[in-house]
Amino acid sequence: MKHETGNWHMRRSFKRTGPLRSSKVIGLAIILSFLSLTCQGEDVTRGIPPTTVAFYQIDTDAAWSPDGKSILFVKGDWPDSAWVGGIYLHDLATGRDSLISRNYLASSLTWSPDQKWIAFSQGAQIYTMKLNGDSLTQITSSGSNFRCRWSPRANRIVYDVSSIGLWLSDRDGKNKRLVYEHAGHTDWFADGVRLAGLGLGAEVYILDTLGDRYDRITSTGLLKSNSVAVSPDGTAVVFVQKLQVWIVKVDGSNLTQLTVNGGDWPDWSPDGKWIVYTNGGDKNGHLWLMKPDGSEKHQITF
Repeated sequence: MKHETGNWHMRRSFKRTGPLRSSKVIGLAIILSFLSLTCQGEDVTRGIPPTTVAFYQIDTDAAWSPDGKSILFVKGDWPDSAWVGGIYLHDLATGRDSLISRNYLASSLTWSPDQKWIAFSQGAQIYTMKLNGDSLTQITSSGSNFRCRWSPRANRIVYDVSSIGLWLSDRDGKNKRLVYEHAGHTDWFADGVRLAGLGLGAEVYILDTLGDRYDRITSTGLLKSNSVAVSPDGTAVVFVQKLQVWIVKVDGSNLTQLTVNGGDWPDWSPDGKWIVYTNGGDKNGHLWLMKPDGSEKHQITF
């Protein structure tokens, strides 16, 4: 069975919140957003026509900082007919969101271990950038590349290549190599060697960068899984299946559904006490936190 990979922002569902709009207007807004992707630190709202489109996922791709103090995420919103999308940083102490870059179509945000750089997928290629928005660098140039994850132990980045598999490269794009075919949507264990990701049938597997381990830990048969994240202590994996967040132990036991009103893009806090995710419920779409058992859910972006 062919493993499905892709830019989940480009597939995002949406709903109308006002009078019926022409699909041409919506399409033009998306095209103009795409053309402005590489604008750094500029006001790019002038070229986007007014629209009331509201994505069911507004704040997505959350990535908890290594020091545990902030959460990186992508905002895609048009409040009051003005585009304010881009890469943002949420300060957990103050609750404030600050703009990093106007790259709305960025996805799969990930931090470097020293917290000075981030990496992300944009326009089907992988980029790195300093946290302040400077030094944007493209590290892939061919194929369709998505879902990158920076190694916690080295300057290496793992990413999906659509229809091919899982690849690994240095942070500058050198020394690229195929790690696994028909695998993707991975996240690192803390040892920087093992990965948890999706394999054939969109089931969750444990694999490693040496290519000699490939163990399936789920047998759900439901397909449409994505967004895998490994707990800091390496004992559990959260993942999304049919737009709900699930958790499973690495030995395959205790498979549990954590959300019932929609959930996507989960990530763990460094201490393992919280999971951040996008609440895909009706009229929400913002970032929420919950405990690993699904309790104490509460919204943190608005």
